[in-house]
Amino acid sequence: MKATDTFKALEPHDDKLSGSLHNIMEAYEAIWVPNVHIIKGYTDHGKDHSDRVLDHAVNLLKILKCNNGKDLSEVERYLLLACVYLHDIGMQCDVINFPHMQTVAESLGAKFGGIDFNAKFSNEYSTDEQMEIRNNHQYLTAAWIDCAFRNKGQYPESGFDYLAKSIPGSLVRNLIDICMYHSGSTADIKFDLCDYDKNARIPLIAALLRFADELDADLNRVPQPEKVQKNFRLPLNNIAHWWLNGRTRIYLDYITNKGGKTKGVITFEIKLHPGDSKSYQDLLQKMVIENFKIKNEAPLKILASYDIPITISDDSSIVENSYLEQIPEKILQELTKTK
Repeated sequence: MKATDTFKALEPHDDKLSGSLHNIMEAYEAIWVPNVHIIKGYTDHGKDHSDRVLDHAVNLLKILKCNNGKDLSEVERYLLLACVYLHDIGMQCDVINFPHMQTVAESLGAKFGGIDFNAKFSNEYSTDEQMEIRNNHQYLTAAWIDCAFRNKGQYPESGFDYLAKSIPGSLVRNLIDICMYHSGSTADIKFDLCDYDKNARIPLIAALLRFADELDADLNRVPQPEKVQKNFRLPLNNIAHWWLNGRTRIYLDYITNKGGKTKGVITFEIKLHPGDSKSYQDLLQKMVIENFKIKNEAPLKILASYDIPITISDDSSIVENSYLEQIPEKILQELTKTK
């Protein structure tokens, strides 16, 4: 799999760390094979998504550099790159093929709602089964990394096992925790620093991953939501999510005050037909902008403590465009459920 220029620029010089990253990328390519998707009908979680997340993380690190903060160490670069490309692999975890991973995920906090997984093949999980895997994917990611590294024949072998052995043993827990905390309520868990590598600012890397992942939620991820909605029959909640992403644009700007301190400013634009703006702008601002603020309170606090202060601009707004289609009726019904 071809590494991006951003990846190459961050890649550690240490041969052992670099070699481990290339093993991780080889495993990643096999896990995200194009024709086998356990979770279907959702926005992209494969390589393009990870590449964008890495770009967002690097853009956030520019604020650290402007504020003369300490550059990422070799270990921190390794952890950031490894976690950017591993954080969503739980969505590709075939829990019937690897039942031990489900057990480990549950020991970490996963709750599968008492569902019995019965898919005959990896591509045939039911909608309900897919939802449970998606809702717990951060735990399944952690379980997969843990099991792959530890496996000495006691578990069915996955294609990640041999390659995972190259992860430095002192960094396995760091990598697992950063991946696990990128999604859902786990993002608010406080890190127990005494168990981590002293050369790595684990909360910083975890917050970078979490927030960079959240920034990949605009039209760069879903460029043509109306066409997707017209072409395919997908669960309505998924389509509504695609539609919101496709009508949203997220900008990161840098502002330096008189004292020389730089902060990042996030600005949202939600594009609507004028016929929808008056009736639904308050609803959509709440769903997109206010929810974003709430979800990211914890990682933003961590980033600020490491000289990466970020604010959500009050200039975030609805932008009217008469050339856009009005909100489709079935999407409107789904969106207004939360009104």
